[in-house]
Amino acid sequence: MLNTKTYSLYRCKKVLRHYYSRYKRKRKHLSDIQKKRFENILTSLQTSINKKNKKAADRAAKNLENNKKIKFIIVGGGHQKTYIEKAKSMELTNVIFTGHIENPIPSILAFDVFTLLSTAHEGVSQASLQAAFLQKPLITTPTGGLKEVCIDNQTGILVPIFSPNKIIEAILKLEKDKNLRDRYAQNAKKLASDFSQENMIDKMSRVYMGLF
Repeated sequence: MLNTKTYSLYRCKKVLRHYYSRYKRKRKHLSDIQKKRFENILTSLQTSINKKNKKAADRAAKNLENNKKIKFIIVGGGHQKTYIEKAKSMELTNVIFTGHIENPIPSILAFDVFTLLSTAHEGVSQASLQAAFLQKPLITTPTGGLKEVCIDNQTGILVPIFSPNKIIEAILKLEKDKNLRDRYAQNAKKLASDFSQENMIDKMSRVYMGLF
């Protein structure tokens, strides 16, 4: 017969496995996707809700408009109409809006750099983890859990919120240095494995065990 401590650990793992089941299926799907690239896309911004650092991103895009190698791909449908109108008013020619995409993985695969510029609370972003797993160097703000995935000078570059000049600096730094992009990408893939189902279940099990 199981004692109380062993039974609690068993129940904990069972519950955690249930909540990670869908994530596991997503991870399996990722491994089956062939990598594709667009020749002239260096960076992307995922801006799906209004807490994202959109104004700074717009200013960065405008200042980089003359660099024909760089395109900003905005993935997500939230507040899209407002963002499109703003881009038109600024006459931005290097910004592309995809709208809502049910499966964003092919889009992430097309990027050379993945950028997420939150200004308010952000948990451990699934989008940034997916980008890391797909070996994309990252540019993010240090908001919330983003800094757990985008580790400065290891998996990418952290930029302060509301800082278009720092965004530009980070983008140009990665554009000019393919070896740096590759190093960040390889490190990002390794880090993403730390968030695997088994690792997360093991870590959370230890937390629950510590309560007894």
